[in-house]
This record gives sequence, C-alpha cells and structure tokens, in this order.
Amino acid sequence: MRKYLVFTLRGPMQSWGTASAVGEVRASAGRPGRSGVMGLVAAALGIRRNDPDALEILHGAARIAVRADASGERMIDYHTVQTPPSVRKVTYHTRRDELVNKVCKEQLSTILSRREYLAGAAFTVCVWLEADAGYGVDDMRDALARPRLALYLGRKSCPPGFPLLPEIVPADNVAGAFERYDEMRGERCLNAGPLFTGSQVWSDAGHGVPGVEERSTVYSVRDVLTNSARRQFAMRQEHHFTLRRNPEVEHVHE
Repeated sequence: MRKYLVFTLRGPMQSWGTASAVGEVRASAGRPGRSGVMGLVAAALGIRRNDPDALEILHGAARIAVRADASGERMIDYHTVQTPPSVRKVTYHTRRDELVNKVCKEQLSTILSRREYLAGAAFTVCVWLEADAGYGVDDMRDALARPRLALYLGRKSCPPGFPLLPEIVPADNVAGAFERYDEMRGERCLNAGPLFTGSQVWSDAGHGVPGVEERSTVYSVRDVLTNSARRQFAMRQEHHFTLRRNPEVEHVHE
C-alpha cells in the first residue's frame, strides 16, 4: 500500500501550458500536466525559480494522475501587448524597466495576443513519489494547506477559486486513492460503491489500476522539467483511461 497526496483544483479560470505556452497564440491543455501540478506544489513549498536543483529533483521524483471532474468550457481572451525591440547585453529586471527604457520606448510595437482558458473546470489530482524528492507527501500536504508562495492554476491570473483540500490517502492504486479521497471529502454516498461514473483519468505509468491497460490510450507528452533555467522539458508516457462506475451502485446524491 502506497501513500498518495490527493487534492482538488477548481477555479473560475485555469490555463495549463502546452507547446504554445509562448507567442501570439497561447493555448491551454485540457487538463493540468506534471509540470503545472508540480510547479504549484513547489510554490506551496516555497521553492523559487532561482533554486533549479530543488525544482528539477521534485519534478523528476513525482508522478501524477489527474481526474477530470468537470472539463469546463474553453474561453479565448484577446490582449494587446506592447513589445520593445531586443537590446544586446541589456538585462531588464522588471517589465516596467523594459518598457520605459529610452532606447526601446520610441520603438514600441503592439501585437495581438490570444490566450486560451478553461472556464469552470475542476480536477482531482493524485501525486505519489517514485524517488527521493527532498520532501515527502506529508510535507506537500501541509504546504498546500498553508502555501508559502501564491498559488495559481497555470497562469498568475488564475487563482484557485476553492480550497485545495489536500489529504494523504493510503491505497493500493490510483483508483483506490481517488475513491478514498471522495469518501473523506464527502463526495459520495455513505456505504455505497465507488462513484466512478465514466471519469476520465490521465496518469503517469505506475498507476497500478487493474483492468485498464487493454482499454487505455498512451500519449507522449513533453512536460517533465529537466532544466529550470532554460525551461527545458523531457518526454513522458501518459496513460488515458476511464474509471467505470461500479454496477452495484444504484443511486448517487448529486
């Protein structure tokens, strides 16, 4: 039996990085990936970007599974963004420093930026460790309950709209962890079977859920942080499957 960290991600808006995380069109993935989830956990623990070793160790040791409780609706927000020309050998410490620079100020151009968000989405996230991360899942649970840095759901403009409700759940596999978490948070009927009514799950390998391998789809996704300073990411295998509802459950309180 393994210890899992399980928590919720709910907010008016979420936006999870994809290959188009920069540029004029900034799309959102349909669910949080490992980079987004562990970036949020790192912020809760107080790990900053100027500590790349701690970030890379944490990202490499953790594994995640994400259950979609509400997929939400995609929303496009249009921005006009001022962009100064690049200046060699000049370092700007803030956006303001860049925009008020005398050389750049007269050469500002304006571009249209389209940013995609998930409106009204909700996810339940399960995290476990496959190696020493420098922190245990208990440390992560405590940090998510009392974060040291501000948390946001993919973008700084997307704060959580609901408490994360982190819990440590002992279970045999990811499905058991989700089920036990729902029991603990009152998300299902007492004394009823598992509430999985066709829930979609995206998981790292090692989820341990029996009977899903033959009906799961495996994707290759690039969201494993390998170089924090250069924002470089490696590939991982993501398993997509459906958790079926227990046929013995006859009714569910909505």
